Amino acid sequence: MPGVLYKKGGGMVYPPDWSQIGYANTPISTLNGFDLAKDILDNWDTSYTTHTEKYRNNNYLMYFPANIDASNLQTCDRMFQGSNLEYIEIDLTATRPAASLFADCHNLRYAKIEGAGSEANFVTLSNMFIECHALEEIDFDFTHIQANTYLQNFCKNCYSLKS
Repeated sequence: MPGVLYKKGGGMVYPPDWSQIGYANTPISTLNGFDLAKDILDNWDTSYTTHTEKYRNNNYLMYFPANIDASNLQTCDRMFQGSNLEYIEIDLTATRPAASLFADCHNLRYAKIEGAGSEANFVTLSNMFIECHALEEIDFDFTHIQANTYLQNFCKNCYSLKS
């Protein structure tokens, strides 16, 4: 969970006391990431169905609001590619092409994709998580993916995935 520190021996501290690790305040990069997530939430328009390359190479994007209604999102190729995204929970029920959606998100550790295949007829998921070196877990229901969905390099070079 972003913004939470785990104490030695268990337990969580929130908000974290940054002085414990030598900082006077929350690092500006964390604040920028949080502010961008709030801005995305405040300005999200569910009538837009295409967000191709919307946040591509955005260094401030660390967190994407989990409470965004993205269920109408139909096209999102390279939407987050190369960003600093760390965690994502998103509904892709209506999405068809999602190629390179999270490609090169080197800080991404967790991805939960809701609605995958339930109504969507994914054309391609190729390179979806390619080069996501820190990715540890993908919560994604593959049972509904169509047999003809293009999955080349779906998670190539994702060295940290847990089996």
